[in-house]
Amino acid sequence: MMEKDAASELAQQIADCEAPDWGADPGADRVDAMRLIHEVAAGFRAAAAPEAQPPSLFAWRHLDVREEIGRGAFGRVYRAWDSLLKRDVALKLSEPASRRTLEPGVVIAEARCLARVRHPNILAVHGADSVDGQVGIWSDLLVGRTLEQLLDERPRLPAEAVIDVGLPLADAVALIHRRALVHGDIKPANIMIRDDATPVLMDFGAAREQGRSAAAAFGSPRFMAPEQLDGAGPAPEGDLFALGVVLCRCLTGRYPWPATTRDELEAAFRQGDRPDLGGVPRGFRPLVNALLSADPTRRPAAREVADRLAHLRDAPRRRRRRAAVAAVMASLALALALTVTALRSEKRTRLEVQALRDLTISALQEADPERTSGPTSIKVVYDALAEGMDGALAEYPAALADMRLIVARGQQRLGEEEAALEIFQRVLDETPVGVKQLARRRCVAMLGLADVAAEIPDVARAEAAVEAALDPAGECPRALPPAQKLTARNLLGKVLNRQGKWQEMLEVQVTLLADREQLHGVGGEATAVDHHNVARAYMQVGRLDEALHHGVRAQEILQGVDGEESLRLGYIKLLLAEVHNDRGAFDLAQENLDMARDLYASNLPPDHPALLGLDGEQGRLWRRSGALGRAEALFRDRLQKADAEAPAVRRHALRDLSYILLATGRWSEAGRLLAELRSILPERLSPLTTYFAAAEIYADARQGQAEVEHARRAIDVARADLAGQSLNRIEPYEQLESWDLALAEGPSSGE
Repeated sequence: MMEKDAASELAQQIADCEAPDWGADPGADRVDAMRLIHEVAAGFRAAAAPEAQPPSLFAWRHLDVREEIGRGAFGRVYRAWDSLLKRDVALKLSEPASRRTLEPGVVIAEARCLARVRHPNILAVHGADSVDGQVGIWSDLLVGRTLEQLLDERPRLPAEAVIDVGLPLADAVALIHRRALVHGDIKPANIMIRDDATPVLMDFGAAREQGRSAAAAFGSPRFMAPEQLDGAGPAPEGDLFALGVVLCRCLTGRYPWPATTRDELEAAFRQGDRPDLGGVPRGFRPLVNALLSADPTRRPAAREVADRLAHLRDAPRRRRRRAAVAAVMASLALALALTVTALRSEKRTRLEVQALRDLTISALQEADPERTSGPTSIKVVYDALAEGMDGALAEYPAALADMRLIVARGQQRLGEEEAALEIFQRVLDETPVGVKQLARRRCVAMLGLADVAAEIPDVARAEAAVEAALDPAGECPRALPPAQKLTARNLLGKVLNRQGKWQEMLEVQVTLLADREQLHGVGGEATAVDHHNVARAYMQVGRLDEALHHGVRAQEILQGVDGEESLRLGYIKLLLAEVHNDRGAFDLAQENLDMARDLYASNLPPDHPALLGLDGEQGRLWRRSGALGRAEALFRDRLQKADAEAPAVRRHALRDLSYILLATGRWSEAGRLLAELRSILPERLSPLTTYFAAAEIYADARQGQAEVEHARRAIDVARADLAGQSLNRIEPYEQLESWDLALAEGPSSGE
């Protein structure tokens, strides 16, 4: 009995967190167990005990300021306890009034505006206020190191790490610019790398609304664009220049200009010194060079920067593993060797050299990666040509230009777009202007450059190349044959579509079709492709009767040219399915979609990305025909599976799932998905910007988080915007009409 009482007493002491009386022996068989329980309990108590907090320095508004953690141009930064949020925050307090350069009201207004910008890679600002003339901004308290600190330890980062930092930052800057704001001081010291490796853009002390004039007193000289050093006010282009400097610094460990003072930097800009991009990887070079352009209009938008960094990130996944040259390619290697030998031999005649060059070119043209089973072997040959052609053909400009064009096309087809872009540009830079026999090569290079740039996408560069090729006063109209002139105009249509200029794109495609028929007749493969493109352009602007007419005509031509089993006919069947779906002819839509699926399955491997487009259209068909449950399940599955390799898949899933949620009154989730969708909206969907903004506000209004009149005004703006673009026949315009009526009827019956 005594043993039981001693054990119970000891257990009670351990449970009450008292010091155990080990003198009251519970028995030898229990003492080890009791000691273990005591140690475990003490360990748990120690782990759960709150960390000792430093004494309070002072109170500021509702914040209990605990310790100073940094200083900057704006003022001092403290760790503080926010009694409303019940967590630690970072409080930035301004310098005394004698050293301030901004009015408190200006800073507070801008900080409160920034508080509405929410993005995982932007420092979350919770509020701002002024107490006795001292301005304070409080935000998330980040744990990690700045990019500047990382670069001090390791001046040059691997390309993959630069993409991991640059891509989310470009996405964040794109959101800042869409909200009509400018950061104003992008630099490594203002980029925090959290412990989980997430980059966060911070320090908005220099932020401004776009278009507001201000002296160029903000920003750091090394990261300021030439126009800012000349006194220009804040603008998105300045942020983009600074982002280019950051990328260059990360990739090379150096600044793009060696200047160390503002005066030296201004002198370098005045003299037109080009940035030193030595050490910048080849794939990054066109993007960094564009961001550092002295002309602000030539810098790509932040959304385009993000797209191009994503393209660079995904490039290794698209590349196939290199293999040894297969026996089937031996003849190409031999032809190349004979050509090089001939060009170096003075005993060879020019006619013989020409014949051997033509043989090599002809053989390489036959080795089309899209029609050959050994693309890795072909890639080895293209790489060898790229490395050896400059030296081997230096004395023969026409031969060198031809070989470069062939290699560039091969690199493009193998997914090496950046390499192809660089080669096309070299042809333009190094092939003399005004030499009649070289003009065609230059023009073909322009078109190749435009084609690749439109896909990357580098839309500004693609547009410039197409305009140069189509310039009536330029060299191309006389140098290009009629078929290649049509190719140039087709590229113009692609560029206009990338820019969201749908009506202009439609006009180009319609005129192109008419000229194609005049040149080649009303039949033929190329004409069928143009009918397909015209049909898609009509469908995009809601002119469904015209879209159906041209889609059917494309089908008739291809059935006569390719028969009933070609993949191209599958593309037409998918187009017809989309048109019938938009027209409400759901049975015909399903019939064409099923035929498209059969043709795709007969011509493509089961994991081909094109099959994802069929699944997406199936979900859209179910949604429009009223099978919302099946559609929702499909889109949720696609949203879950869509990753960074398939941004379009995720974008389409977000859009269609949002439609379903709005139709079924699930306003909160709809608003969340719409907010994400707006953050990744590409430039080619810019005609729908006001529509998606209205959709998000409509969802907020239906759940009482926005005023009904505010939502109705947003809907009116979106309707006027779409009508002004002649887009009043597309589905989004119809939805705006229905939302306006729903708001007029009164409160929501949804969630």
